[in-house]
Amino acid sequence: GLRAILVSNLKPGEEAPNDSLSDSDLESNNSESLEDEDFDIEENPISDQEAKSAAALCIKVGSFSDPVEAQGLSHFLEHMVFMGSLKYPTENDFDAYLSQRGGTNNAWTGNEYTLFHFDVKRKHFASCLDKFANFFISPLLSKDSTDREINAVNSEFELAYTKDSSRLHYLIGHLSRKDSPYKLFGYGNCKSLREIPEQNGTDIYSLLNKHRKNFYSSDRMTLAVQSKHHLDDLEVLVRKIFSDIPRIGLPVTNFKCVEPFDINSFAKLYKVCPLSVKEKIRIVWILPPQINHYESSPMEVLSSLIGHEGRGSVLALLKKENLAVSLSTGVTCTSDFDNSSLCTIFMVNIQLTDYGRDHIFQVCGVLFDYIKILLYSALNSTSISLMNGGLEGNNNNNGERVHTNHCHKHTFATYLPEYQMVKTANFLYTEPEEAEDTVVNLANMLHLVKCEHVYSGYRLLKKPNIKLYIDLLKLMTPNRAAIFFLSSTFASSVKDDESRLEHEPWFNVAYQKEDIPEHIMNGWIHSKPDDEKLHLPYENKFLTTDFSLLDSKTDMKQPVDLNLEPGAESRLKYGHLWFQQSTRFKCPKASVMIHLWSDIVSKTKETMALHTLMVYGLNQSLSTITYEAGEADLVQDVAFRDNGLRICVS
Repeated sequence: GLRAILVSNLKPGEEAPNDSLSDSDLESNNSESLEDEDFDIEENPISDQEAKSAAALCIKVGSFSDPVEAQGLSHFLEHMVFMGSLKYPTENDFDAYLSQRGGTNNAWTGNEYTLFHFDVKRKHFASCLDKFANFFISPLLSKDSTDREINAVNSEFELAYTKDSSRLHYLIGHLSRKDSPYKLFGYGNCKSLREIPEQNGTDIYSLLNKHRKNFYSSDRMTLAVQSKHHLDDLEVLVRKIFSDIPRIGLPVTNFKCVEPFDINSFAKLYKVCPLSVKEKIRIVWILPPQINHYESSPMEVLSSLIGHEGRGSVLALLKKENLAVSLSTGVTCTSDFDNSSLCTIFMVNIQLTDYGRDHIFQVCGVLFDYIKILLYSALNSTSISLMNGGLEGNNNNNGERVHTNHCHKHTFATYLPEYQMVKTANFLYTEPEEAEDTVVNLANMLHLVKCEHVYSGYRLLKKPNIKLYIDLLKLMTPNRAAIFFLSSTFASSVKDDESRLEHEPWFNVAYQKEDIPEHIMNGWIHSKPDDEKLHLPYENKFLTTDFSLLDSKTDMKQPVDLNLEPGAESRLKYGHLWFQQSTRFKCPKASVMIHLWSDIVSKTKETMALHTLMVYGLNQSLSTITYEAGEADLVQDVAFRDNGLRICVS
């Protein structure tokens, strides 16, 4: 049946609040009205946030399971479920009930999963959880709500229709094999959920009920609950409320036998007409599914290297040659579009300059050269590691120290332990998430990872595996890459001759498919990368291994101006120096803010423009260094203000 994870916010030795969980908290069928005592108008917003409780329920079914005759059905069902239940039949009661008690709720439908979640003030948690559970025990799915919710689904589609990211997402799916689930239109709209079913004599309401009965089964569900109550009390409540969710027991659809993309026909150049005026390219590789290799973090490791912005990186060289202004890369591991059971879709997005727009093959060549360098380094690391008697999980740095006074360029072998250390530090010392974010992540992770890893999930590199990384890099070749070139210039050039264009059917994405010229492909395949211009990152000099806290005995309740203390008079002419020490949140961090005051900055339009340009130029020139600091979880910001310059470091 349903699997659940319970999280208590209680600190060791702390007693549960007086508003304990009990049967009296569960509302009866007719208790929909609100009493005055339900509202806490004078509550402190900070304590209110700390008191929030949250729950999330994730179901292993999504758009990949939609029938062809009613595409978007899973998304439509997600909407209909929240319309009411047999126990709480008032339409939209849950939304109103939550909002009047300081709560929020949301849901999303992916390709293989559907997730529902909410948060609310703690004292109303039991009653809200009961309402929430009844959506899955006995949803009304009122026929009267059908048209209204199809329109709501259509509104979401129309919003997505205006975004190039969504349009490109569906274009990639459109280019998959004919029988691939990626081909399905998961969003849904009036055409797919009303017009086409009516034309074919399909009863959409019957399909909706069948879909719910087949897939909304307790054995497909995971639940995460977080509240400031004892775990035993939470368990009693969850068992009582959720035990009535029906179990259908149908086997989970196995999509693994499907090859979703034909690489030979997919790996082409696609010139796409965008809605925005930005010029960008997206390079896409279809790789074997990696969801079972999460302990080795293959996509995160490769993304961190290809997406690095420091010295020797792809972006640093593209910027130097005036080809691009930004680069993002990788796979969203909790996205079942990028990271599904069928395949992994690895993407590199590059925003181009005007010059880069006219030299896209040169831009791609830089990326392909860097991937070759990664592969050569990984292969060399394997040879050295084998000679030293180890490979997987081997943190041997081959005689090189990760931290030295003079930083060296990394090899693949030396990069992995540093990356592992960064991920561990970020996991251990990150600031706590809000309850709703936590339960959403946990409910999702219960489907994706082993139970003992549900909290760390994809956040840690548990088992480095160079062999796996090499296998993936060998697949990331130029002749396996699909290149999507989004250009408003191209769109203008075909404006009067759209006969050259093909169209994705749902978002009407206009594109032209071309083969990569043979001489270009041969140049990419046989190129010799320049390892002076492109190389793995340098050892990160900003990393630390000391996370100890200062002595709490010297904590200060209020900040003090050190320049007003006796003996500091000579410093006062330079301004104020405020300081406060606090270990309250047990976080080993320090923050510094410097404000350089000057009335010259905003004296004239010219001085304001010059200072704005100066700050922009300064940030650009520092970008490779500040990126390395960011990788060590340090934050910096240099910002222009009307009354001067503000510098922040944390």
